[in-house]
Amino acid sequence: MSQNVKIKIQTKQRLLFVDLDGTVCKTDILLESLISCVRHNFWSVFLFPFWLIKGRAYLKYKAALNSSLKISTLPWNQNFLEYLNSCFKNGDEIVHATGAHMLIAEKIANELGVFSSIIATKGNENLIGLSKLKKMQSYSSNREFFYAGNDYSDWDIWKASKGSILVNCSSRLTKQCKKEFDISREFISKSSKLTNIFQAIRVRQWVKNSLVFVPVILSHQFFNTRAIYQSFIVFIAFCLCASSVYLVNDLMDLESDREHPRKKNRPMASGSLDLRIAMVLAPLLAGASIFLMLKISIISALLVLSYILITFFYTFYIKKLLLFDVFLVGSLYSFRVYAGGISTEIPVSSWFLFFSSFLFLSLAFLKRYIELKVQPKISLVSGRGYIRIDTDQIREFGIVSGYVSVLILALYVKSPEIQKLYSWHEGILLICPLLLFWLNRIWLLAGRSNVDDDPVAFAVQDKTTYVVVVLCLAIFIISSLNKVN
Repeated sequence: MSQNVKIKIQTKQRLLFVDLDGTVCKTDILLESLISCVRHNFWSVFLFPFWLIKGRAYLKYKAALNSSLKISTLPWNQNFLEYLNSCFKNGDEIVHATGAHMLIAEKIANELGVFSSIIATKGNENLIGLSKLKKMQSYSSNREFFYAGNDYSDWDIWKASKGSILVNCSSRLTKQCKKEFDISREFISKSSKLTNIFQAIRVRQWVKNSLVFVPVILSHQFFNTRAIYQSFIVFIAFCLCASSVYLVNDLMDLESDREHPRKKNRPMASGSLDLRIAMVLAPLLAGASIFLMLKISIISALLVLSYILITFFYTFYIKKLLLFDVFLVGSLYSFRVYAGGISTEIPVSSWFLFFSSFLFLSLAFLKRYIELKVQPKISLVSGRGYIRIDTDQIREFGIVSGYVSVLILALYVKSPEIQKLYSWHEGILLICPLLLFWLNRIWLLAGRSNVDDDPVAFAVQDKTTYVVVVLCLAIFIISSLNKVN
């Protein structure tokens, strides 16, 4: 009995060359590699100029050699990847044509599994623009090809291709391409650059910097226009300074953020914001904050410069140290109060500084507690010194710190400073149960996983918090009657 067997011979339908940066992957691989080098050894940043002197290809080689990129967590263009997978199933020959170094290009090709060959930077040849086109033409042997790219550096290649595939190109480049080339396919990004910038600089976190107004409020300097004006300058300066710090911190935390269930959606971690924008904005914002503080005094400028250096040290070293990171984060809140007092020449009570230090230490512990709660399957919180079994202890530390802050506030009410400022100084004691209620509630909600990564951001959106704040302000005003200057 004979059996006829039909053998299906799959023929290659098209030759498709595909770029990497901004096309397959949303981010810039060279920048990612350099950041990875700095993350693991800060001092390597001083080697970058020497690598670059030997050529851009050598820079890419050394960056690839010394970095430890987690390829699997890179932000991919999912829509375009789905298209590539369909092309692969249809029998198209897909070639990975990238300016990235071959060491990284091979890892990415192995991860994605759709490329039949790789054309990448190797040796002394930096494979971009015309040099990439020559390699592609040599590979294709005059065979017609399609090319997928996203940048002006791809212009000559699109011009030589049979069909252009545009992936997340700018609107300006897209219009120019449509006038000159035959567009085979277009993939459009719907994200707004301006929106991504505002998210990256954490505008909603600026509320933290309102702490600089505390010295004016507590001293009842409501009609001191000079102090109020200076407080506004300090507020703006700290907003710019904090945004600069957020950008640097997010750049250094790219890998750990991408492994986090919520932080992976941050603009830089998700690839929605160009890393180069962050690298330019960070020093500009920091410089602007120092310049603003110089309008008040050199000491004020030194304060904000100190804040920048401390947070810089935190980003690269302290945040990895068990407990040191929490104490520093908590103290930075009180640092804002202190800076507001120095800049306005209004002394801040040591009682209040201790109260605020313990209160914000509680919130800093809360932030770490939440991070441990949302990563139950990870034994070590990425980039931190905590492990999962620390969760209950962190909770205890945080609650105790909050209670201590309330105790200090209660003792503060009996101090001579309070009695001079408030006609009914005992009334301030009514703030203590309100604060205890708020602290117990936010810790209880955090235990139920109802609080986001940042408790301050949660408080800004929480209606109950606003009720507590209004009641505290009412008590403050009533207790201050006949004592306001």
